Amino acid sequence: MKKHTETSQFALYSNHDDIYLIVTGVGKIAMSAGVAFSQGLLGSHNPTLINVGIAGHRDHSVNTPFIGHKIIDADTKKSFYPPLTYTLPCGSETILTTSHPQLKYDHGQLSDMEASAFYESAGRFSSGELIQCFKVVSDNLSQPAGLLEASKITHLIEQNLLILETLLTELRLLQRVLANKQDLKLSELTGIFRFSVTEKAYLKNLLQRWHVINSNQTLDINLENVKSGKELLKLLNKKLAILDYDL
Repeated sequence: MKKHTETSQFALYSNHDDIYLIVTGVGKIAMSAGVAFSQGLLGSHNPTLINVGIAGHRDHSVNTPFIGHKIIDADTKKSFYPPLTYTLPCGSETILTTSHPQLKYDHGQLSDMEASAFYESAGRFSSGELIQCFKVVSDNLSQPAGLLEASKITHLIEQNLLILETLLTELRLLQRVLANKQDLKLSELTGIFRFSVTEKAYLKNLLQRWHVINSNQTLDINLENVKSGKELLKLLNKKLAILDYDL
C-alpha cells in the first residue's frame, strides 16, 4: 500500500483497489477521531468499514482470528451487535472494550481498547451490516500481554491477511447487493411520496436494513393506505423493529 504524504493527522495508506488503511493508534478517543477523519476525507456513501486489530483472551490460542458478534463498552455499559449477514471466514466472539489494558484475564470475552468506539462512530457513516471488527488474539493467560512486541503484532496480522481479504470480499459483495436493491426501491418510493433530505437518507438506511434481513422478500407495505412519507418511515421502522426482535 502507498502512504499518503499529504495527510499528517493520521497515517493513511491506499492501494489500486480503493482499499484504505488508517492507523489511529491506541484507545477509544483516537479511534473515534480516526473514523471521523477518514470519512470526512474520503466521503463515500455507506462504505465498508473494518476495525483490524489485536485482542487478549483468557483461553483462546494466540494467532486465532475472530469477528465480533457483540461489542461491550466497559465504561458506558453500552452493547452493540454487528449483523453478521454473510459467510464468516472465521469464528466470532464477544469483544469487551476497556480504557486500560486488561492483564488479569478474568473474563471470557476478547479484550481490546477500540472496538466500541469504532462501531459507534462508524455507525454515523454506514449501515451496521458493513461495519465489522476483526481481531487476532495476541495474548492470553499463558502468554500475557507483557511479552508483546510491535514486530510480533505485525506478524500476527500478516498471518491472517487471507482471512481478512475473504471478509472484505464478502462485505463488498453484500455492499453491491444492498446498493442495487435499495436504489431501485428508493427511486420508486421517492417518486410516490415527498421526503426531506434527512428523511430520504433515513429511508435509504431503512431500506438497506430491510434487504439485509429479507433478502428474498419484497417490501410488504400496502402503499395505498400510506398517506405521506413520514407515515411510510414510521411503518417501515416498526416492521424492522419487530424483525430485529425476532432475530
